[in-house]
Amino acid sequence: MASLILGLALAALSPARAERPAIEAIEIQGLFRMSREALLHQLGVGVGDPYDPAQVRKRFRELWNLHLFEDLSIDAETGPGGGMVLVVRLRERPVLSSVTFEENRIVTRTQIEDRLREKGIRLDLGKPLDMGAITEVEAAIRDLCAQKGFLDSTVEAKIERITESTRSVSVRVIPGGKTKIRKIEFTGNTIFSDRRLKKQLELTQERRWWWPWSSKTLYHPLKWDQDSGQVRDLYLSRGHLDVQIRPPVVEVVKRNEEKERELAELKAAPLHGLDDTAAPAADETLGATKKKKKAKKPKELPKAPARWVRLTAPIVEGPEYRLGEIRFTGNEKFDQALLRSRMPLADGAVFNDAAVESGIERITRLYEDTGHLYAKVLRQVDRRPDELIADLSISIDEDRPFRIGRIEFNGNSMTRDAVLRRELISREGELFSRTMLDRSRLKINQLGYFQVRGEPVIEPIEDKDRVRITFAGEEQGRNEIQVGGGYSELDGAFFNGVYSTRNFLGRGQVLSTALQLGGTSDRYQISFQEPWFLNRPYLLGVSVFRRDTDYGSTLRSTSDGG
Repeated sequence: MASLILGLALAALSPARAERPAIEAIEIQGLFRMSREALLHQLGVGVGDPYDPAQVRKRFRELWNLHLFEDLSIDAETGPGGGMVLVVRLRERPVLSSVTFEENRIVTRTQIEDRLREKGIRLDLGKPLDMGAITEVEAAIRDLCAQKGFLDSTVEAKIERITESTRSVSVRVIPGGKTKIRKIEFTGNTIFSDRRLKKQLELTQERRWWWPWSSKTLYHPLKWDQDSGQVRDLYLSRGHLDVQIRPPVVEVVKRNEEKERELAELKAAPLHGLDDTAAPAADETLGATKKKKKAKKPKELPKAPARWVRLTAPIVEGPEYRLGEIRFTGNEKFDQALLRSRMPLADGAVFNDAAVESGIERITRLYEDTGHLYAKVLRQVDRRPDELIADLSISIDEDRPFRIGRIEFNGNSMTRDAVLRRELISREGELFSRTMLDRSRLKINQLGYFQVRGEPVIEPIEDKDRVRITFAGEEQGRNEIQVGGGYSELDGAFFNGVYSTRNFLGRGQVLSTALQLGGTSDRYQISFQEPWFLNRPYLLGVSVFRRDTDYGSTLRSTSDGG
């Protein structure tokens, strides 16, 4: 624990005094790796500076926040010359020299490093050891094992002393048995049967004898939480606004105690089979350690037995509510009647949360199709428990309408902008319309040679009521080559080939050529299509062909046309 100890002389000196004693000397105790000059630079005070207790306290906090020390204290004493002597006592944190992961059956080193990178957990080699990061590593690996169905896995990070100032970390992962679901039951449900509720579960499933290999039978609390949300949505669609899906009771119904006892003894055993690695350079990071010796393969742990559990999920259904009044506030562009027509719920009907969400989306789309790109439609449900009525209040922030300022394309290295732009339904200068934008994206994708990835990027233009729309995509394969051959009594042996391109020179034109060379006849054909003749959606096609036939002796014929 860090502490700042100031002597009696520090307390006796008042900041209000005009003359402060100078710092006569600075003594440093406990330095091992860091140089004295580096510490004095970080401390920020030096010999000859006026002694200011507040400044010393500030510098102490800044020094401690560097996370370089396990313990730190600063004492102020009166020196022989009448000045103040600062005594800095510290203990440096050791440097992390290597990180090794013992091989196991369920997670690889690559998977572990990917998970740590995803969560932003770093174990930097050559930097001071961070015990908090070690704890986060253990938790992340346990969570990774749990996602694979191993809820009772043991993850232990052992810190070993290499030298006075360096430490190594060895992580041991012992997978427990898989936790599989034998049975799922619900209690308190009267509106829906267990079978109907189980159909709502997408990620969790009880064991089925005809398909025992399903990964959905592995129990994981996070997956269950997502599935319980689906069950809740089912009740909300039937007006049960106060429904509660409580955490399930997990009961073990089958286990192998003898194998579990054997595995527990192995878990208590010391680490084995770890790498013998030298300390790396200071700029190495996790996953970049160069091994001096090949890691000794650890002894294979016996496979832990699976645990079969029964999940019992209590449900409090609550009463059924019916729809009361629907009130709109903040609407100026559209009247109440038009907005009410977008809500697919009749007055007095059973309150359906999914239908309400659908109505909110339809109202939002109504505003987006008339330029109000950033309109916000929020809802609030007010219950009347005595009457089992739920009133719906919808507040609308219309915001201002926007027009389309500029439409741009990214990723079309071959296709010309004009070819893509002519497929747009939305035009520059018009009011923004979400529906027209979606149709424009669909028409571009239907071309077949340029595919828009995801939704177009919409950015407001500064100080203007206009937006910039960017379609980001990538070129698709536009060329097709076919080759073949065969034999017939009429032509004898023959060879044919076809080449076609759907986007000739990036203009959206179709060019195709075909030829067939045979023993008695040769055929040639070339065709060209312009889908936008005279810059209008008129299709113009041209095709020419030639055929040479040899009937034997001196009789030959040639025909061509278009």
